[in-house]
Order: sequence, then C-alpha cells, then structure tokens
Amino acid sequence: ADRAGRVGAGDDGQARLVSGSVWDADPDFDTDHGLSGRIRSMRCMRIPPDGEVEATWPHWRSGDVDALLDTWRTACSPIRAVVPFPSSVVYPNLGVLPPRINGMVFLITVRAGLDAGVRFRSTLGPHAQAVITTQFPWLERRHLHIPEGPTPRVDFPDVFRAFLDVDDPEEVAARWQLAAALNEVQQAAYTRWTAQTYRIPALVRHAEREEALARNYIGHWRPACTPALWRQTIWVLDALNAALFAWVVDRVAMRLMARATWDACGDTWDRFVRALDEPPPMVPVPPGQDGWRRGVIPAQ
Repeated sequence: ADRAGRVGAGDDGQARLVSGSVWDADPDFDTDHGLSGRIRSMRCMRIPPDGEVEATWPHWRSGDVDALLDTWRTACSPIRAVVPFPSSVVYPNLGVLPPRINGMVFLITVRAGLDAGVRFRSTLGPHAQAVITTQFPWLERRHLHIPEGPTPRVDFPDVFRAFLDVDDPEEVAARWQLAAALNEVQQAAYTRWTAQTYRIPALVRHAEREEALARNYIGHWRPACTPALWRQTIWVLDALNAALFAWVVDRVAMRLMARATWDACGDTWDRFVRALDEPPPMVPVPPGQDGWRRGVIPAQ
C-alpha cells in the first residue's frame, strides 16, 4: 500500500490494503537519508525488535486495549533504552536505596518529561501546532496528580519533530494520536517495572492511571494505520526514551540523586500518594464510538 492505503476484504475474506483510508509509513524512513539512521546513531538508543511490532500491532488493529497493555508488559522490554556502563551496573540495583528516594527520582523525571512535551509543541510548524492544540481535548489534562517541584530541562530529540511535522494536517493528527496513546502503554509497563524493582508500591497506582489514560485515548480515536507506521511510531518513541536516558546518564545523574534525597525529607511524596486517591480528569468517550478511523476528530 502507499501512504493512503486502506483496509478492504479480498475474495477469501481476509483483510487487504487498498487505496483510501489507512495511514501508512514514511517510505523514506529506512533509507540513507531517512529518520532511522538518525535514530540509530542516538546515544542510548535501543533498536526495538520486529517481534515487538508483530506482537502488539494486532491488538491496536482490533482495539483490544487490555490485550495491548498485557502484551506490551509481558512481551516487550520495559526499559526502552540502552543504559551504558557504568550506569548499567548501578541502574538495576538502585532498589537498595530507600524507596522514597527512588520515588522522588521518578517524580522529578516525570515532571521533566511533561515540561519537555509542553515546550516541544512550540517548536512545531504553525499547522502542526494548530492541529495538536485544537483537536485533542482528551490529551490536555495529564498527570495533574504530580506535585510541583524542581523540573530540570530536557528537550525532545529533533527526530520526533521530523516524525510529526509533515505536510498533511490529518497525518499530523494521526501520528500525534498514535504517539500519545502508545506512550501511555509504554510508560505504564515501565512504571510497573519500577514499582517492583525499586519497591515502590504507590507506583502501581500511577501505572493504573497510565493504563486508564491509554484506554481513554484509544477509545476517542484509534488512527487507522499499517504495521509499518506502528513500527515507526515505536522507533520514534524509543528515541525519546533514549534521549531521556542519555540526559540522565550524561548530565544530571548525581544532581538528580542529590535533589531526590533532599526532597525525600519533605512532604512531596506524601502529596503525590494522597493525590492518587483523586480520580484523574478524562474526557468521556461517547458511547458506541469505534476508534479505527482515518480522519481528524473534531474538537469537543
């Protein structure tokens, strides 16, 4: 299929790609001048195996969000980056530290990522900014339970902007929704891994919020896409994770740990735990809505 292929039925009743409604991948992605070369060269980049694509895309296509969450948690790596030596020795063993300190590290990095996402929008072209800020009310109120606090600066890599800032506004919308929904799936799996590895039970409840957001986002709109575009979305999200890991390892690791230790003496963690008791604000999904659609969803 080309980039505007759609799903139709063949004589045997099996799905076939024909012209018209399914977003397809960037045909230049894996060429010498495509995004994959830039992504491969990133520090801490972990190349996602094709098996992760093959295991998860059918659940996106079917709309079975629980199966997607379960499969991502069981068949895909929770750590979406390569942690270089010597951090590779330290990182899995941070569970020896008091859970409250590790919890504060988690909160600081979440705040940094959320802040980076807000600033990232201003780097996009005008039509991409307009699409993202007007067409996605269900994405606007994320993680309000995270207490305010120190928020070091980290920037999203240029490859994410290149992935999103395409000419067709509808394609911008599809790629943004794909990335936003899959990000919650990825982050929920990572949060559950963190909760277990670092002995932080409260993070299980945070993971449950991320899973609820994934269900809500996908309920609103599940952009019709080919497995190839699903693969490219995974690659680009993993590039974001690689950039975050490289930032921690190369620039802020010691300062981050020192700040987390200091903040662990205050009430920030307690406020986070209490805020988990409040239900997250979400835009309700209209009854009977089927998310597998190509076009932009009107603002609600």
